[in-house]
Amino acid sequence: RGADQAAGIVLIDAAERGSLKQFARAGFPAYLIRPVRPSSLLAQVRRGHVPEGPQAMPPRSAGSDAAGAAIAPPAKVRPRRVLLAEDNDINAMVAERMLRLAGAEVVRAANGREAVAAIAGALEPHAEPFDLVLMDMLMPEMDGLAATRELRRLAELRGDPRLLPPIVALTANAFTEDRQHCLKAGMDDYLAKPFERSDLEEMIEKWCPRGEERSHIPGARVA
Repeated sequence: RGADQAAGIVLIDAAERGSLKQFARAGFPAYLIRPVRPSSLLAQVRRGHVPEGPQAMPPRSAGSDAAGAAIAPPAKVRPRRVLLAEDNDINAMVAERMLRLAGAEVVRAANGREAVAAIAGALEPHAEPFDLVLMDMLMPEMDGLAATRELRRLAELRGDPRLLPPIVALTANAFTEDRQHCLKAGMDDYLAKPFERSDLEEMIEKWCPRGEERSHIPGARVA
């Protein structure tokens, strides 16, 4: 690396620390663990060129950042609360793991009726709201389309459709007509199966970004 080339900082999840040597060989002399505190990032930027070599990426210890400077404990941020409506145990287990790795708190419903009951409960005063609903299309007792229609009806009875969190359909069919069925039933978006963790994280950021936390008053959002 030339003297006039800016230093690189790699952003990793806590589970990826085993790849630090690989990142170091690729030319990244420093790293930060996500979620990144603004103060930690600013400290790295102010350092500019971080010394190269094995000492540049020491084992991360409690209370220190990649360059060994003391940092404050991570700020407490309320995890995004996601309702996962999925009847298949294997699919639910995989999706739940992806969601937890993305930092979300997950509540599972095994069918549409359970999903409606969970969301209806979250609409009650002082209840913990959901930030996002992932609704499987094909479920026993009540499918995703019927469940969404029932939730929209409940929101209408309460006088405000915006009470509901965003509802994203999980479907194995990605055809245009399937998407139209989802939107007509009142869903906000859809995610085609099988999906990657990155697809799921993009959907979370699209509908409930960190800067737009839902209030504990059901349906209220920061504009």
